[in-house]
Amino acid sequence: MSDTTQRFETLSPQRRALLEKLLKEKGKSAQPPASIPRGETIGPQPLSHAQERMWFLDQLEPGSPFYNMFQAVSLKGRLDVGALEQALSEIVRRHEALRTTFANDEGQPVQITSAASSLRLEAIDLASVPEAERADAAQDHIRKEAAKPFDLVRGPLLRATLLRLADDDHVLLLPVHHIVADGWSLGVLIRELADLYEAFAASRPSPLADLAIQYADYARWQRGPERQARLDAQLDYWEQHLAGAPPLVEVPTDRPRHAAHGFGGARQRFWLGRELSDEVAAFARGAGVSLFMTLLACWKAQLARESGQSDIVVGTRTAGRVRAELEGLIGLFVNVLALRTEVAAGESFRALVGRVQRAALEGFERQEAPFERLVQRVGPERGAGRNPLFNVMFVLQNAPQPAIELPELSLSLLKVESTTAKYDLDLTLWESDEGLTGWLEYSTELFDAATAARMTGRFQRFVEQLVRHPDVPVGEIELLDECERRQVLVECNETAAEFPAEQPVHELFAAQAARTPDAVAVADARQQISYRELNRRANRLAHHLRARGVGPEVAVGVLLGRSVETVLTLLAIYKAGGVYVPLDPNYPASHLQLILRQTRPPVVITDALLAEQLPEVEASVIRLDADWPEMMSHSMREPRTCVGPDNLAYIMYTSGSTGQPKGVAVAHRQLLNRLHWMWREFPFGEGETLCQRTTANFSVSMWELLGGLLCGCRTVVVSDEQTKDTAQLIAAMERHEVTRAVLVPSLLRTLLEVEPGLGRRLSSARLWSVCGEPLSPELAARFAAQFSEARLVNQYGASELNDVCFDEVDAEGLCECEARGYGSVPVGRPVSNLGVYLLDAMMCPVGFGHRGEIYVRSVSPARGYVGQPEETAERFVPDAVSGASGARLYRTGDVGRRLADGRIEVVGRADEQVKVRGMRVEVKGVEALLRAHEAVRDVAVAARREGGEVTGLVAYVVAGEQGAVGVRELREWVRGRAPEQMVPGVMVEVAELPRLPNGKVDRRALPDLMSVAFGEQKGFVAPQTLAERTIAEVWQQVLGVGNVDVHHNFFELGGHSLALARVQSKLQTAFNKSVSMIELFKNPTISALARHLSEGQAEDLTLQKAQERVNKRRRAGNRQPQRAAEQVGGR
Repeated sequence: MSDTTQRFETLSPQRRALLEKLLKEKGKSAQPPASIPRGETIGPQPLSHAQERMWFLDQLEPGSPFYNMFQAVSLKGRLDVGALEQALSEIVRRHEALRTTFANDEGQPVQITSAASSLRLEAIDLASVPEAERADAAQDHIRKEAAKPFDLVRGPLLRATLLRLADDDHVLLLPVHHIVADGWSLGVLIRELADLYEAFAASRPSPLADLAIQYADYARWQRGPERQARLDAQLDYWEQHLAGAPPLVEVPTDRPRHAAHGFGGARQRFWLGRELSDEVAAFARGAGVSLFMTLLACWKAQLARESGQSDIVVGTRTAGRVRAELEGLIGLFVNVLALRTEVAAGESFRALVGRVQRAALEGFERQEAPFERLVQRVGPERGAGRNPLFNVMFVLQNAPQPAIELPELSLSLLKVESTTAKYDLDLTLWESDEGLTGWLEYSTELFDAATAARMTGRFQRFVEQLVRHPDVPVGEIELLDECERRQVLVECNETAAEFPAEQPVHELFAAQAARTPDAVAVADARQQISYRELNRRANRLAHHLRARGVGPEVAVGVLLGRSVETVLTLLAIYKAGGVYVPLDPNYPASHLQLILRQTRPPVVITDALLAEQLPEVEASVIRLDADWPEMMSHSMREPRTCVGPDNLAYIMYTSGSTGQPKGVAVAHRQLLNRLHWMWREFPFGEGETLCQRTTANFSVSMWELLGGLLCGCRTVVVSDEQTKDTAQLIAAMERHEVTRAVLVPSLLRTLLEVEPGLGRRLSSARLWSVCGEPLSPELAARFAAQFSEARLVNQYGASELNDVCFDEVDAEGLCECEARGYGSVPVGRPVSNLGVYLLDAMMCPVGFGHRGEIYVRSVSPARGYVGQPEETAERFVPDAVSGASGARLYRTGDVGRRLADGRIEVVGRADEQVKVRGMRVEVKGVEALLRAHEAVRDVAVAARREGGEVTGLVAYVVAGEQGAVGVRELREWVRGRAPEQMVPGVMVEVAELPRLPNGKVDRRALPDLMSVAFGEQKGFVAPQTLAERTIAEVWQQVLGVGNVDVHHNFFELGGHSLALARVQSKLQTAFNKSVSMIELFKNPTISALARHLSEGQAEDLTLQKAQERVNKRRRAGNRQPQRAAEQVGGR
């Protein structure tokens, strides 16, 4: 804590307010001894720090109107056009900044002031336009003029256009480039225009005194050596203040943030109202803080809740006119400060306001530090589509200027709608007669208008609750209004549907067997069996199980491969009233032993071959093949069983996230709800065939085993051998004319790759369900291209709950995925009788578009995990939504967001979010992006850690049918579609990904990074080609560094915008070709830039000449910049 902060802590609220007032007054009026000297402005002059940044931004996108400033003035009454033009010309004469142009002197920008001349006032007569259309015509001219670019080299950088609507009604349009003016400057311009017009219209001379200094004097003074010590001390503070700060406030967006995006914007207006505004002011007075600090604290509290972050950096603007002689100048003085505050969910708003106040006071005390130099000093992660240091702004500005009344003429400022956004979010407020008024300017590349409207509504609620309850923890403040809360909690979960929960599975099957006794019920590679015969055999085995003590809540272990016998055994267990416990033959003996120890089944059913895999058990072992004669002695009649809907139906063991199996206990009610939901949504037609290919420890296998069987359809059981061989699997599905199949997306991708004619061969397949992994839009599109008549259903669920959500994928949905850049296809809406809630870390519901952990309310009381009470308590938590006694929600561990239409998009795991260089990254999102590349068949991404810290990402890539993946090319492909933190620093090509028995990736078995012989990560990689060596030499000259690795990032080596401009100048000479700033920005490594610059050239000859030019320039030393300056000055 600084000395200033320590002293501040001892002050009373009243003394704090007084100190803040004194500091503010000091910033306006206190003058250092020496004034800014007036100098000659002939020839090239240096730019101010703020101008340098503006010049660099223009170099990135030459001719862009993004940094146009614009003022429209309504002129009502009798207008003297000659006096108006004379007044404008006098303003241009007075302010040299408005006569300035900019040139590039060997990578060093300079400003050149031209001689005074009259400003041309362009007149456009709209009086002849029909009155009903006149306003629209004027608006059209306003939009066009505001968007017209400026040429910084040629000028002029101020234009004036007069629209004549009627004899007594005109509109004056004044666009000016930001490099020569700021918001304060526009106020100066309008005031001087009014004073000068009034004088000239009355044939009087100018009433304004000449200016003591000009903007170029300020620029020289700012760069003078006497200023540097003061600025360096301030920069030291800011560097420490922002050390380790996150580069973004990650407010959820409607579209993904790409490495580069446009700057389209819009504004959402709002009003706090007089009563609430007075309450805010009263709170600020009572707390001894300013209105600005109070509202900034409210905004930061909201941003913390919206983003889920606690470290919040918000930018704010300062006028930058730290001396009295600067107040009347037109020029670019505005500076921005990055105010950083830790927002803890458990702290009160009163405490937060105090910390915001301290940060603001310390920041404003050091407000002269040029933002451009701060960026160079801090060296934040850079991107062509992102502002450095922060992406969210807050401004509390003065009330709008009232109309100016002149003799026979009234001047008033018109509001012009913004169509650009310099930041992701920019919240601006001002005081008006109606109370605090404002707008939220937002990037339309990232946010929809509805999202911005919800955000401003939340801000108003936050302000209201925070100032009225300042001692309540900010994390407990309600984010949603009653309407949105009802939508996300109630309306999106209106899934109630009746189903016959009292009629268990075995009764449904017996009724179906009576209806279609001779139809084929189940078939495998060896046999097929009718409904009649299957029912008889199941009854015999059920009686045998009853005789062994099987009944309700009694477990029966089943160790069988996929076959007709599996279906027979499942039905028999249910007819006996028992609990089905599948034992996967692929499980190691230790896992089987743990399952048998926890469930304690009195009976285990297997066959003679698999019985050898059983560990020592106390249970009675039934070998279906060897012991079947014993079953034949039992009755074929239906056994009498008393099983209720809340009795257990099965215990299914998953591998668990730690590799330790977990036994999920599921009741009949839950199983039946899933079956009846699927039958309602996707009813079976006559003659359908369902494919059963999923392993027994995957919950979807229950649907495969029973879904078609209970509806009179044939179920084809595919063996392990057929499932592992895609050719055999396709052949089996084709031979049996399968109409429905359930599979993971990675298997669907494999089938489409290995069989180009899959749609033709499996034309009978009408319904495909995918689950278990994210479904990429690219894969869904590939499926749709081959199966134009089939339906594709994306399902989301968990073993604990069966299916949770579903969404049928259609062409419209795929178009939306592409337009919004979804990494995976949304999983849709909840299934019948389930509730899905997205909650934050405080168990509060999040709104539309916000990320939250997915919690599910089940149709039946949760049983949890067998023999694991701690794990059960962690995953089955008290229902914070309903608050009902004893009610539980299942915590999935998945992170999702609810889209505007109510559907849910799963974006990753709560425990798979990693921070790379301060940025949160969803590992699954990176995987989804990589899978979209045509050369990638499969991929797993993991965090790369060194010394316990996450330093980047590692991608383990399995190549597609095209062969080897070019990892460097793949990395560049990703870099073109995602922010830098999502680009894996290491990519390792592997033959296959290691998998657990349930088919999921075994992340613990991924290759150890230290054992991977990956050349670009081991040691120094020197420049090899002539192009690489040339670029390296230029970097060394500009950055003052030694040897440079071809994979080092320019900005990570200390590069900044102006250094990049010097690199641009040297490279254009060296390569004898034009090189744009954006090319350099997009290729920040030597290797990438060399490849880019060498494309399409006869490299050897051209680069040999280029090398000669570099050597010649090096020998010339410092003479060439002088010659360049002379040339510029002589224009």
